[in-house]
Amino acid sequence: MNPDHVDEPTRNQPSTAASHATEIRAAAAEVWRRIAEWRASTRYDDSAANQHRYDQADQVTKALADVPTTGDDTETRQVIAAVQPILTTWRTGRPGPEQAIYAAVERLRHAIRQAAIEPGEAR
Repeated sequence: MNPDHVDEPTRNQPSTAASHATEIRAAAAEVWRRIAEWRASTRYDDSAANQHRYDQADQVTKALADVPTTGDDTETRQVIAAVQPILTTWRTGRPGPEQAIYAAVERLRHAIRQAAIEPGEAR
């Protein structure tokens, strides 16, 4: 038996930590797409509160891009920490296009729960 031999399916499977980080990143990207759609819509109100929420999401997107892709639990924790502001800003009860943002945020919350790392544990 060759000890260097690795079955193809095993070699191509990402680690659990890497897959969780990837899922969280994808869910956060969906949130950003929904926020961008909302801002581009005719229903967007350029109030100070909405501008703050948009700017905050933009900052989260940039912070997330700065998290190195290491494929380990540290990456997952850093990704979760980076998206925290989105989790506290976007809540249910907002009308129209904002409801799509909320639904995307809920999918982000689900991705975080799947990682089995509580947001308070993120470092």
